[in-house]
Amino acid sequence: SLLIQRAVSSFLVDIVKGLTVRPSFVLAKGGITSSDLASKGLSSESALILGQAIAGVPVWELDSKSKFPEITYIVFPGNVGDNMALYAVWNKFKSPA
Repeated sequence: SLLIQRAVSSFLVDIVKGLTVRPSFVLAKGGITSSDLASKGLSSESALILGQAIAGVPVWELDSKSKFPEITYIVFPGNVGDNMALYAVWNKFKSPA
């Protein structure tokens, strides 16, 4: 339901607001959640679209005014990909060990 989605999104926004160490990238799953994390959690006002991680999964570079300036932000819509797609995208962007 919409109330559950809002509660989950608000919880995730609070987690992102509390981050003190810059991540190498942010991967957000779900359309509304992705929007909330970018605008409310990361305080981004705009983004440059860099391309796609896989078909239907855009990759943004958030603006210089965001919490983590020019961070790579991957928007993974809720209805895209199979059961391995999220892992495949994360694996593509993760830092080498």
